[in-house]
Amino acid sequence: MRAQSIIIAAYLAVVLAVLLVFIEFTFILPKTIIRSEPGVAGISVYEIIESRGNWTARELVEALISKYNPEYVNVSIRVYNILDDNKLIWRDQASYRELNVTIDDLIIYYYVFTKLYRNGHYVEYIVEVGFK
Repeated sequence: MRAQSIIIAAYLAVVLAVLLVFIEFTFILPKTIIRSEPGVAGISVYEIIESRGNWTARELVEALISKYNPEYVNVSIRVYNILDDNKLIWRDQASYRELNVTIDDLIIYYYVFTKLYRNGHYVEYIVEVGFK
């Protein structure tokens, strides 16, 4: 009878350990490896990117202009297939600059965000936002 209770206790301990590891990798770890700095100049590019599933560079530039009204925006989006030797699948680029402003007069904030989807597509957003 004592051997049976030891086996049952060991089984429950293993189940608990597996459950804890599953919870960590599913819920806790993905939130801790995301690094975002929403407080930089009060611009939260990450929230805008996450508000939609797919962006074109022009749509993202227009969204940034409508929300923050910067003098300069440059967006580059690249999609790679990591299952096919990091092959570049799609690339899009758009920029906006007011005519009376030179780049040297601006303070430019540089953001890089990446997403990895389950289908093996790796999306890289490179965003530059400039203010006077």
